[in-house]
Amino acid sequence: LRNFLAGCLVYYGTAGFFHYHCYVHPRSKEIFKDRKRPSNEIIMDQIKLAQASLFIYVLLPAISEYVIEEGYTKCYYTIEEIGGFVPYLLNMIAYFALVEIGIYWVSG
Repeated sequence: LRNFLAGCLVYYGTAGFFHYHCYVHPRSKEIFKDRKRPSNEIIMDQIKLAQASLFIYVLLPAISEYVIEEGYTKCYYTIEEIGGFVPYLLNMIAYFALVEIGIYWVSG
């Protein structure tokens, strides 16, 4: 709940600040005179999408923390726990390789 509220504060704070300066402030008409302003429907759709995404972004770390604390996964806090520097390095390389492969498949 804390992360969700903080995320909402950051999102609505920064979005509100930029919305005011880009669309409401008197100087915005001069600064953005060559740009088409989005309709209220588009703005509301973007807010709804951001709000739905925020639930997912907050839920993933909460689930991850729960899985770690309940012992469903191995989580190493020091290099010694994983067996030294070489196993740490090999795990790190494998992790980055799998992440890059996943990004390639998702974006491909």
